[in-house]
Amino acid sequence: MELWDLFDRSGNIVSTNHERGETIPEGTYHKIVNIIVQHVDGDYLIMKRSDDKESRAGEYELTAGGSTIKGEDFREGAWRELYEETGIKADILHELTPVIIREEKRFLQQNFFCLTNVDKNAIQLQAGETQGFQWLSEDEVLAISNTDSLVRLSNEVIERIKQIKFKHYDLT
Repeated sequence: MELWDLFDRSGNIVSTNHERGETIPEGTYHKIVNIIVQHVDGDYLIMKRSDDKESRAGEYELTAGGSTIKGEDFREGAWRELYEETGIKADILHELTPVIIREEKRFLQQNFFCLTNVDKNAIQLQAGETQGFQWLSEDEVLAISNTDSLVRLSNEVIERIKQIKFKHYDLT
């Protein structure tokens, strides 16, 4: 059983011990995180969702991520989700966007960026969550970003990806 904290629109905890899968009460939200991973060579990691997923089964997405669990903030959830779904341990996660409120799905979403020098063949897949991965160039990602080949990203996130210039970070 996975437990979540529930929050108001401002991110204040209003309830704890909410069981995943239960209806989220009106006026409350759970937190989700998405992490876009770029290799130092410029390629982006895309992950293939498991065929067992309830939504978008078997589709590729440009993010690792998921729900934060009870007691986690956005960044802690992002570190955990990134490691669980890819095996990547990030020292630094950069916020890509301010918190986005998704009324229709009842969640608060925070997007992160991870620049890594991990061995590109060492990605570890999480059973039941992911079943494959690819590394694509920025041009390849942008070419499929508005097609059914890739789970759609908001234009705000795509524009932010185009602006990322993190080459000055020392990854050694």
